Amino acid sequence: MKSLLIFAVIALAANAHLGTPAYHLGFSEQLGLTSQQLAHASTCFNSFKQVLVDIHQVVESKNNGVAAVLRSLLNTVQDVEDKLKVDCAIYLQDLAMVILRNTNGDIKGTVQRNFDQYTLEIIQQFALYFDALAAGNHYQAGHVEAYILQILFGLEKPKTHPNPEFNMSKYVPMNITKYSYEFVEGYFQRLGFNDNKAMKDNAECSINYVAFVSSIQFISHDLANAQDIQEKTKIIEKVVVEGLKFYESCVAAYTFNWEHINKPILAAFQNAPVHTVLTLIHNIAINLPELKQHYMEMVIGIMEGEYKKAGILNAELLIELVRNFRF
Repeated sequence: MKSLLIFAVIALAANAHLGTPAYHLGFSEQLGLTSQQLAHASTCFNSFKQVLVDIHQVVESKNNGVAAVLRSLLNTVQDVEDKLKVDCAIYLQDLAMVILRNTNGDIKGTVQRNFDQYTLEIIQQFALYFDALAAGNHYQAGHVEAYILQILFGLEKPKTHPNPEFNMSKYVPMNITKYSYEFVEGYFQRLGFNDNKAMKDNAECSINYVAFVSSIQFISHDLANAQDIQEKTKIIEKVVVEGLKFYESCVAAYTFNWEHINKPILAAFQNAPVHTVLTLIHNIAINLPELKQHYMEMVIGIMEGEYKKAGILNAELLIELVRNFRF
């Protein structure tokens, strides 16, 4: 009941702060309260709002001095508590009947299980909640808050994306050359680039990267078993030579990616850092279930040899993350 009271007070406080009954109406209607229960909600809301007004007036009475303000606040605490107990008791009982009917007495366990199961969807709903507040759509904000409560208390199940399933019969052993060319082609074309040279440069860079990593993966073992300093020097020289060859083969690819992809994104952070960071957080939150699904589909695409499709999905992830950036 304590957690329920906290949620109810949040709804009331938001409504009173926004100065409109629309928020609480959206909150109450989403819970499916009857007209009589809505009347109980209105009584509680009006009482709560008046309490906030009274406290605000006391605090604003600066001419009385800080000590007088504190005394006035302390003197009203008991009156406020008694008033809210009377005016909100029935409404809280209504909420308890509506919200807690599926918990079987295990409120904490029910909320924890549903949060664990629908974490991404709940975060997405919070993003929609703040979007509604930012747009001044108080009714929708109240509606979303109630919907979040319904998910947590097991009254509603949010729409979820089915996890893509991997069919082992479609598994294709990795072909790094085919993968590099097709993945890069899908990625660049989805981003709107049809520069064949750039795609070829990036594919070859990817192939050379894998070759370079393969050539140095046993360096620690080789150095540990080297007989003398000269042998160790030769091993290190070989790694440096291979590293330079890899770097030189990737210069053109790095240059293209920097100029056309990385630099514009970095510029967005430099030109409007607050907006860009908040937009990125918003994009992640509002699209979390879809981002997870795209990522899993991309991994499965690679395992099934659908490399171009995987590249397209990787580009889709980037597009969603940078949406509404000020480039």
